[in-house]
Amino acid sequence: SIFSQLCEVLGKKLHQHLGVLKNVIVSNLTYDNLAVRIEALRAVSSVLNSLNVREERAHFQDLVPAMLDVISSALQQNRVVEARDGLE
Repeated sequence: SIFSQLCEVLGKKLHQHLGVLKNVIVSNLTYDNLAVRIEALRAVSSVLNSLNVREERAHFQDLVPAMLDVISSALQQNRVVEARDGLE
């Protein structure tokens, strides 16, 4: 995904924009289209995997219910692979 590539390329420079990233991710985790929500799940997973500092990861902790909702919706629609891939 584009977020995983951004995380790899920009590294720590991306961390100064966590608030903006979080806002974009939140709006897409709750979007009507499941494909968009799954991509948002992939994005937040990529961002979280790039963070080394606990406090930075904690900034995204309140997104867990929305992330779980995306996984639940994907599983209900038999999109198991996409649900799994969204967490990698």
